[in-house]
Amino acid sequence: MKIIQKILLLIILSIYGCSNKSDYPWFLGSLENAKSYAGEKLIMLDFYASWWAACNLLDANTFSNKEVIKYAQDNLVSLKLDVDKKEGSELFTAFNCTGMPTIIFLDSNGKEIDRLIGYLPPDQYQKKVLDISSGINTLSSLLKKYYDGQKAPDLIYNIAQKYVDKNDSENATKFFIELLSYPDLDYEMESNAKFQLAYDEFKNGNINPLDQFIDDFKFTSLGKQALFLMARFYKSSN
Repeated sequence: MKIIQKILLLIILSIYGCSNKSDYPWFLGSLENAKSYAGEKLIMLDFYASWWAACNLLDANTFSNKEVIKYAQDNLVSLKLDVDKKEGSELFTAFNCTGMPTIIFLDSNGKEIDRLIGYLPPDQYQKKVLDISSGINTLSSLLKKYYDGQKAPDLIYNIAQKYVDKNDSENATKFFIELLSYPDLDYEMESNAKFQLAYDEFKNGNINPLDQFIDDFKFTSLGKQALFLMARFYKSSN
């Protein structure tokens, strides 16, 4: 039965092709269709909104790039999912996404391999896609190194950041706390880890860690971001 469904899907695709909005080979079917069609290819989900500038920039600059297009034609089944429509909204929630654009790469069974968040220019985007396709710097590859005994601060930091991208605060917190146990941390790692921990507490109703973060890092970009969050909190409380 699955073979018959796949043959029918191939016939439909040969007649109708992919989306004609651009030269990028967007797949017109559902995620379930894509899983049947993918074979050895990865599935790429691009969660977007037509009103969000970063999404439009990604379309205009990155998905119009010839190298990006050629690689996608040969190696990806790419779905463009509007978060303001039913399927896009449901999958956006199912994959625990929080911002746009979010681009998620899946294997043919629908298991997440990695994700990218925000706008990336063509060269940076394509390098990350090649890494993901090769299993380089994905969450599973980083965790393998960690459980094989590699405990360098930059590895722990990258794992924590992967969990932040997945909106998995429980695991992100665990690795950020471990990271902060190391002496003489890189300043960027330390400040970002402390911000993420304070922000997580802030979201759960405890403003004190974020308040302390502002005192400690007031002149940094993260300090300013924390100050903005605190100001918005007090404004909404009045």
